[in-house]
Amino acid sequence: MTHEFREDLILTTTQLSGCYIISRSNQRAIWILLKKNDIKFINFFITLNDKNKLKKRIYSAMKYHYPDLRQDDVNKAIDMATKEYDLFKAQVRQKGEEAVAYLDENNLKGIVFVW
Repeated sequence: MTHEFREDLILTTTQLSGCYIISRSNQRAIWILLKKNDIKFINFFITLNDKNKLKKRIYSAMKYHYPDLRQDDVNKAIDMATKEYDLFKAQVRQKGEEAVAYLDENNLKGIVFVW
């Protein structure tokens, strides 16, 4: 098995734009919610730095739970997600540039945090 399931790592989620933001608070409530709705919690490490490794890692971890999953489907999903992620990063970068321009135009000091 390429990953492990640990009940103590069940995390809370907040739905945001169709995805879930996960935090470590209220673990018991989220565990109950997942079980009640027959939702699998799959916990494995991934890195976004190497798209080819990401495709292999997602496939190997998910194949255990979804035997009919095809590598081609994972590849397409990762490619689509990567395009969306790149768009998001460009939007964040643009907003950071706008903030710096505003500070310059108004002779203000500030800190812009971006990742």
